[in-house]
Amino acid sequence: MRTEDIDQTVAGSRIEAQLRALDAVERLMLAGEFDLETLLGEIVRLAATRLGAPFSALWLLDEDTDRLVLRAVYGLPRSFLKNGPVFPGDSTFGAAMRGRQMIHVFDVRSDGDVAHGPAALAEGLGAMMAAPLIRGGKLLGSLAVYTRQPRRFSVEEQTLLRIVANQAALALELHRLHEAHLRYRELERDLAAAAEVQARMLPARAPRLKGYRLSGWSRPWRFVSGDFYDYVRLPDRRMALVVGDVSGKGVAAALLMAATRAALRTQLESCEDLPTVLRRVNRTLFQDTRPEQFVTLFVGVLAPEARTLRYVNAGHNPPLLFRERRARRLTRGGIPVGLMPDAAYEAGTARLRPGDVLLLYTDGFTDVLCEHNRVFGEERLKRAARELLHEPPRALIRKLDAALLRAGCAGDDRTAVLLKVV
Repeated sequence: MRTEDIDQTVAGSRIEAQLRALDAVERLMLAGEFDLETLLGEIVRLAATRLGAPFSALWLLDEDTDRLVLRAVYGLPRSFLKNGPVFPGDSTFGAAMRGRQMIHVFDVRSDGDVAHGPAALAEGLGAMMAAPLIRGGKLLGSLAVYTRQPRRFSVEEQTLLRIVANQAALALELHRLHEAHLRYRELERDLAAAAEVQARMLPARAPRLKGYRLSGWSRPWRFVSGDFYDYVRLPDRRMALVVGDVSGKGVAAALLMAATRAALRTQLESCEDLPTVLRRVNRTLFQDTRPEQFVTLFVGVLAPEARTLRYVNAGHNPPLLFRERRARRLTRGGIPVGLMPDAAYEAGTARLRPGDVLLLYTDGFTDVLCEHNRVFGEERLKRAARELLHEPPRALIRKLDAALLRAGCAGDDRTAVLLKVV
């Protein structure tokens, strides 16, 4: 056989071996759904069998301790996992792995830089070759194969191990993404259930009041919200109208919203003096919340026949009382509840006339950034509302929301209650 034919045959064998390795490690791509221990075991088994090595080991980087910790072995007893080497990040081994360098140790029993200790002697390990597991420029771990006798590894063996290591790193990343996806799906289901519970806390429909038209609306920006509104029937046919906004976002805000709603209902049903109601709610929330948590509240008690609204505004966006297209802001009250233990509140009174429109809302209607990085603001809300005062309450609220969406305003919960005197 000619020399060039021999060279081609050798080259073909190398390519064939690499292709076989690639074909074998494709299964690692599908192993992302395995539990981690099964996946690690499959990686070390594949590394050993593809390279014809009797032993293989895999380390994963513990980011908390910056150590490469032995997690899986092949051809070695389970006891090796406890007694085998663990490499600090600043060790020769750890530095090489971070630098994407392969390590070749002629004899692990006598090498001083990459120390394996008594475990290597006990198991009869000879030479070692290790490759880093890198994904997205980040070190995930290391994969090594061992022989029984000291020797040097060929270029073909180095290439094969690097192929297996690269695919193993991809498999580990797929596994991580799969686990994150499962956690996200579980969280999504939990949030959907929480959103359903929260939606049930809001009034299913507005009560009928002779001489008035009333509607409430709320939309969380994500699953759950810190916004809420409520109607509470009181003696003498009075009706409490409530709008609140909890500091923060997400589940924590939703939980505090539920606690605030419960505390407020309890106090409204047992006490007629609004400032006292707010003081008691404030004291309860102050005792049960962290310093950065608070709630802005507007509570108005409507006496339908007298056409009066007695109210307390606890740091909330001032409701707008429209009369003949002019808007009055209802500001009398005090600070948000939950901020200070001894907060005091005072009540205000608004007298209502036929044709009046009262808009209660949360800051999702005013304090959100819109197109050109502009805040929508109270003045724009007033102008938009004035053009819609002829609309039924629910339609008016929805068209206000649509106006904000057209202006590119997004990223916050929105809640409103609208009362029309007819």
